[in-house]
Order: sequence, then structure tokens, then C-alpha cells
Amino acid sequence: EAMGLLDRMAETGVAPDTVTFTSLIMACANASPAARMDDAMILLDRMVENGFAPNEYTLPALLKCCSRAPRNESTRAEKLFARFIGPVRLNEHVKKQLRFAVSPARADLMCRWAAAERPECLLPMWSVQRRGVAEATIVVVDQQGETTNMM
Repeated sequence: EAMGLLDRMAETGVAPDTVTFTSLIMACANASPAARMDDAMILLDRMVENGFAPNEYTLPALLKCCSRAPRNESTRAEKLFARFIGPVRLNEHVKKQLRFAVSPARADLMCRWAAAERPECLLPMWSVQRRGVAEATIVVVDQQGETTNMM
């Protein structure tokens, strides 16, 4: 329905804005029985393509999508957090949804990392192996929030 609403808005000459995109992403997060992660990512792409930046409400909506997705999206949540936390202010809404999307301990570590000054820095990440054994990896996060695995 979210995509249809954007199409109807375009047909009637109404331009979407950050609030529109964020509301539609939140609708994807609240979808029943599970979040519609793929639709939320399409909306995020369209939002950015239209020149709108995610804000302190958009990031929690995306993280909520990750936590409610039918498959584990913790890695995607970490990448979204790393990508947008510079321009988006770290607040209680972001922290709360991050704790749901990844483990609370991991969320606390990521929030401490985000609070530090960093033009480019290393962010420790965890990847889950097939047998359920966690393996530490180091990821470089550049100024644009792009990540590169180092290990």
C-alpha cells in the first residue's frame, strides 16, 4: 500500500517529503504479521533519490523494520546505523530500536562508538556462523557511513 500511496501522490501532484517517507517506512515496520523490510529499503532509496535525508524518526523506523523482519536483519540494522548515525542525532528512540534489532549489549557498544568523534574509525561487528558460533570482525566505517570488512 505504501508504494501505491506514493504513486497516487505523484498522480495528483503532491510531492512527498521526509515526513511522508518516514511515515511509510514506519507503516512497513508495523505491517502484520512481520515487517516488510524490502519495501522499507525501496522507500529509503526513493527518499534519498528525491533529495531527502533520513532524520531522527526515520532511523528508528528502519531499525524497527529490522527487528520485526521475518529473517534476522541484525547485520542490516548495524549497517543502517553506521550509515546514518552521523547526520542523525543519537536519541532514545534510536537506542531503543537498536536494542531490539541487535542485542542490548551490542547496541550499547554501538551507541558508545557513535558518541565518539570519528572522521573514520573501526567498528567491531559480530557475524554469526552456521553453527551459531559468533566470530568477531573489524569493519572500517568511512565518513559516508560505507563499511568495509577488514577481517
